[in-house]
Amino acid sequence: SDRDELFVRDLAKSLGVGFLSSRLKTQSVPGESFEDLARRDRKQAFREWSKKQGSAPVFTAHTADDVFETQIWRFFTGAWRTHGEGIRSIHENEVRPLLRVTRTELQAFLEEEGVKWRE
Repeated sequence: SDRDELFVRDLAKSLGVGFLSSRLKTQSVPGESFEDLARRDRKQAFREWSKKQGSAPVFTAHTADDVFETQIWRFFTGAWRTHGEGIRSIHENEVRPLLRVTRTELQAFLEEEGVKWRE
């Protein structure tokens, strides 16, 4: 959303770090999962951002809750056979440093530090 983008832009500025943004226009394809198509487009944007920044990593805020959700989804769909059981902490240019932290733990930390976040 526009407000999410503004929040992250302001946060990056306050931290003195760079900010890049793209508006993806994922198109539905009959017989394909829109979520999979959007993920593909998002990962392509990450690769492009990384390349523009001299192969800089792209950090994401996936947590242990996301790992659990992925494991459950893969178990019930049978995707674990081809995609493994979890989420890698590093994959291509993506770095996911919070995979061992639950969403509740992260929120408690942010509250303790007086840091605002968006969901």
